Amino acid sequence: MIVELQLLDLFLAEGFVALTLDDIAQRLSCSKATLYSIAPNRAELVRHTVGIYFRDSTRRADIAIERAHSSYAAIRAYLAQIARDLRPASGQFLADLSSYAPAREIYHLNTRAAARRVGELLEAGRERGELNAASVGFISEVVALTIELIYSGDLRERYSLSDADAFQQLANLVIGASEIDDA
Repeated sequence: MIVELQLLDLFLAEGFVALTLDDIAQRLSCSKATLYSIAPNRAELVRHTVGIYFRDSTRRADIAIERAHSSYAAIRAYLAQIARDLRPASGQFLADLSSYAPAREIYHLNTRAAARRVGELLEAGRERGELNAASVGFISEVVALTIELIYSGDLRERYSLSDADAFQQLANLVIGASEIDDA
């Protein structure tokens, strides 16, 4: 387990595409046999480690939602937790997520899951009368598209905006757009 956490820290800091198993073993001061005890090959080691990243991030985001006292707070807490989890991720890690097929699959599954989760939170808020019912579907669609742009690196490139900051901006946008219009 300690090696897995060190591996995740290494990947977050430097990415993983350019690292060979020999590089990883040397950097973590472990044997290749130790790495093979985690996964049978490099591609599976990357998938496993990226899976840990998203699994742990999802768990923390779910805890943040549980602690929220309203739909607004739940949406903000969810997206803010994703932003916090992205802060230690280097640009290289994020670029590698997009470019390396074994990781890209996990990353796209989690992108869709995050968009779906925000949609569920919006719908729950609509049902409780906390959010504008007319805008929930539209906002859900905008969230899904924006999350995809964040993970693809498009927003990072276009606006020099970190992925973590983009998620924070998305939280602000969603909360502002979903408020009930009393006019």
